[in-house]
Amino acid sequence: MSEQQEATLIRDELNARIDQLWREELEWVRQHPNPDLSMFDAGLQKELSRPEVHELPALDIAMWPKDLNFNIDTSDPEKFNDRFIEIPTKRSSSAILLLISIHHVALIFILALVLFTGASPVEFAPLYLFALLILAPLTYYAIKSNKRSAGRIRYNRQAQLVHIDDGQGHIAHIPWRHVRPAVDNRYGPMGVLRLYAPHPHAEIEINKLRTSGSSHASYLMEPYTCDCGIEGLYDLQRLEFLRRYMEQGIQAVQPQPGTIPPQQTATHPRHKLSALVRVWHWLCFSPLLDRYTRRGSENAGWSDEVQNLCGPAPDLRGLDTRPVKSRTDTYYRPAYDHPVSFGYRLVNRHGHPLPQSPQSLSTRK
Repeated sequence: MSEQQEATLIRDELNARIDQLWREELEWVRQHPNPDLSMFDAGLQKELSRPEVHELPALDIAMWPKDLNFNIDTSDPEKFNDRFIEIPTKRSSSAILLLISIHHVALIFILALVLFTGASPVEFAPLYLFALLILAPLTYYAIKSNKRSAGRIRYNRQAQLVHIDDGQGHIAHIPWRHVRPAVDNRYGPMGVLRLYAPHPHAEIEINKLRTSGSSHASYLMEPYTCDCGIEGLYDLQRLEFLRRYMEQGIQAVQPQPGTIPPQQTATHPRHKLSALVRVWHWLCFSPLLDRYTRRGSENAGWSDEVQNLCGPAPDLRGLDTRPVKSRTDTYYRPAYDHPVSFGYRLVNRHGHPLPQSPQSLSTRK
């Protein structure tokens, strides 16, 4: 057997083992309802030690009721019901639009040179071809990358799991009680809500396989964001929307009357654009790109095991389906006088500030 054939065989065996690990992921979760999370805790504490990452209240601390202000359209029963909610992940075509915009600007520049110099367009053809030679491969790569699913997330209330599809057919099933919320403000003072979770068992084993059995696998899952698809809510309201739903159900997160603009839906929110920007978007084929990416996300389907767990008669054996109950002695309130969107204060049941730090109250249930 040649070295190339042997390498192909090893690669095929590795891929088969990877597929098997992902197929067994849900069963592993069933058999390990209380896994050892010490490595995850250590990785999380290291992440929280970074100055740009800020811990948010634990899942057993609710927002002060008078501060609740949801404006999410939950009228689609296929995405929002008492069994699960699925907030669509918004795939961005910004990279493609930028490259097409650069092409148009370059073309306008060349046409301007032709107009003001009186030269023949043929003289500037090499310049245009040079720009096209650079932009065409980048645009093709951007379109190909955007075609891949950006992944989907379902918050399964009846199973108390978060199903995370990475877009490659690999689905992690994270117990909701293991999720830890934080805000990352590396990209601006407003920050981005991130939910940290333990690495799926399949990923840990796959990392070991790819590193020849090394035990130095990452136990901290790359944090996923839930800001996409939740328009108009700042970080604490986004967190409370999810936390409150997973504890109490769809009726607990209904929008307040008159808070949803007519042009906004939970699935595809729209924003008003100026006439000039709309024309430019048409020239850059933005409507076609939006339709193209939307069709890809709408046609994607969940696996049979996720459909079962989200269905009316789920197989919940081995799963801890108890909701994370919120405390009745401690709440958090947005710190409206704080210059960032994730500032908050802990209060008691009467709304009076507490001296404790949030970390002292973030005990694992």
